[in-house]
Amino acid sequence: MRWNNYLFSKKCAVLMAGTFLAFFTACSNAVDSDEIEESSSSICKDCTDKKSSSSSKKLSKSSSSKKASSSSNKVSSSSKSSSSSKALSSSSDKSSSSRMGLPPCRTADGSKDDCEYGEFTDVRDGQVYKTVKIGTQTWMAENLRYNTGADCAIFDDYKCCNEKGLEYCKEKFYSSIASQTACPPGWHLPSQAEFDTLINAVGGPSEAANSLKSTSGWFPDRNGLEWNGSDGYGFNAEPVGADEFCEGDCTTVDFGPGTETCFKVNPSGCLMLNNSNNEIRNYSIIWGGSVRCLLGDTGPFFSRIPPCRTDSSDNCEYGTLTDTRDNQTYKTVKIGEQIWMAQNLNYETDSSFCNDNKETNCTKFGRLYLWNEAVEKDICPEGWHVPSQTEFDTLVSAVGGKNLAGLYLKATTDWDSFVLNEGIGKDSYGFAALAASHRYYTGFFSPGETFTYLWSSSKSDYKATIKDTTAYAYALNMDNQTDAAELTSTRIDDANSVRCLKD
Repeated sequence: MRWNNYLFSKKCAVLMAGTFLAFFTACSNAVDSDEIEESSSSICKDCTDKKSSSSSKKLSKSSSSKKASSSSNKVSSSSKSSSSSKALSSSSDKSSSSRMGLPPCRTADGSKDDCEYGEFTDVRDGQVYKTVKIGTQTWMAENLRYNTGADCAIFDDYKCCNEKGLEYCKEKFYSSIASQTACPPGWHLPSQAEFDTLINAVGGPSEAANSLKSTSGWFPDRNGLEWNGSDGYGFNAEPVGADEFCEGDCTTVDFGPGTETCFKVNPSGCLMLNNSNNEIRNYSIIWGGSVRCLLGDTGPFFSRIPPCRTDSSDNCEYGTLTDTRDNQTYKTVKIGEQIWMAQNLNYETDSSFCNDNKETNCTKFGRLYLWNEAVEKDICPEGWHVPSQTEFDTLVSAVGGKNLAGLYLKATTDWDSFVLNEGIGKDSYGFAALAASHRYYTGFFSPGETFTYLWSSSKSDYKATIKDTTAYAYALNMDNQTDAAELTSTRIDDANSVRCLKD
């Protein structure tokens, strides 16, 4: 009876399917090794021991493996605690032979934490973030809180589908479009391949969610089972909720705090972790999700030059330029290798214009020029010139790419902002682009403080129709509804602003 009882011991259950001879051989081989106590064959290390209680003490060191095995063979009133234990321990104390990726650097109770942390300050708003290195990648260890000023404008009627209101949404949730340009300079929104690298590093698809989730804050599921994570790598994914696509008044959250989180992926979709299991799933229908930025400057959306100006400090390299033709003095600023006028040109000619024909607008915004006069007559002071298309491209790329450059180049005042201050710039490089508007070839002036066009010296091949004989040239356009700054084709008989670039 003693042998019979031991045969059915849970510690030898994995060998029951074999024949008696195979079982005896496996147990005999296991006795000969003291080196493999943590491997799967160590289950029978003490099969010759007459006392099953002694055998129990010397079997696998992995308490989480024992709980998982026990819960898989029993369905009883204790299933809640068994499943909960399985969820909490799936990434910790596992045998190295069965686990993907790197060993955890911290324990769930925080008694050990050898993760490689750091911190950085977002130069755009001064917020400080914790970071963590996982394998070859360095991640933000908390969600991005940067307010682009227009994140919520992508929701119906400029509302955020979030029960905590507008401010919470701007801190936590971003659309797929907004998320692509939300990360600080030097960081970027991760691609699916980069998330896959993270997932494989923290245990593979079957364990990654548990390894990444925070150790608290996750609500029990509908059956009362707990699915807090082990946070084995310091990533600390908290259940802040997510905004699913909504219609109508958008007043409720489909997935609120405590139930899930969804990290936006470049270029679209997100990775979801929830309180129902330890799976990571790809979602394409999430309207607003959290952003975790990854270290590295990739793609056209990220500034190549760190901003020199914030709300509280200004370290930009300024200078002055005196136009000897009329003795007007202009502020200048160096951005990368380029030196720009930091104000619009205000040199009066016979065919230049003040917006609405008001001289005060020329004093504030500079004058508006026809392209022929600006370029062919070389309107800039000696030693300066109207920038080419390529030179504008260099500027835009240096300060964030066309989707974000407007935010960084626009001045912090004198833009008409009708929704959430979204038209206001951050003037992060001292360029201080103003909404000077322009004069149409018909003689009509556009409304003030809504947009600007800065002439380039490069002509465009654009034609509005096949029969269009009008000549066009490129101008750098910024407006009060987006963060973009891009070169657009403009009629050369329109009148636009001029920013001169040093030769």
